[in-house]
Amino acid sequence: LGSDGGVSSVVVRGSNGCWDKDKMPDFAELVKGMGAVLLQREVPEHVNEAVAEAACKAGVAVFQDVGGEDREISDRQLSLSSYVCPNETELQRITGMPTSNDEEVVAAAKALISRGAKAVVVTLGAQGSMLVTGSQVVKQGSLPLATPAVDETGAGDAFRAALAVALAGGSSVGDAIKMASAAGAHAVSHMGAVPSLPTLEQCQKLLASSVEHIRGGGPPPGAMSSFPDLDE
Repeated sequence: LGSDGGVSSVVVRGSNGCWDKDKMPDFAELVKGMGAVLLQREVPEHVNEAVAEAACKAGVAVFQDVGGEDREISDRQLSLSSYVCPNETELQRITGMPTSNDEEVVAAAKALISRGAKAVVVTLGAQGSMLVTGSQVVKQGSLPLATPAVDETGAGDAFRAALAVALAGGSSVGDAIKMASAAGAHAVSHMGAVPSLPTLEQCQKLLASSVEHIRGGGPPPGAMSSFPDLDE
């Protein structure tokens, strides 16, 4: 953990890497009745693919967190995922493309769309987040913090969990991304991974109390803006 709240981590597989292909659980039974399935890449890819396939057949939305091991992601897993969710560094890693500005982020996300991804939600730290699909690009600004960011640990997890919960609960994509932004903002302003994860009520309170400040004539923090599809 850095003095500015930035964080770096090392993945140690441990028991997560010991899944036996011949002794897999009945994922079709496990996903029944679920509102969403969240996957991450600290387990073997064949596990994620099996879960995603079962979820798709059951009509359950799949949210694929790209964090975890540094490895390629298959076209099959991209196509099975309802939302592929990298941060800008992970997006750069899995596409081999630069992600230093909005245009580059969109281009890299579009590369995943061309491989079968339906929607890519990229978290951009203090710059907010971006949703990219085959037909639209929407950027969500970050919410203003009442206190300085102290620990980024778990912020992406909070964002993606809140996104999934909101969408599973019937929220529009726009409202779900705002809720996810509130969850991420809460997480970075509190120490620790699990202790920083917010409740629904805390997210709603942060959204309700957020104050919009115009910066340089642009959209206020927390504002959502659309811009033309770059392929058109």
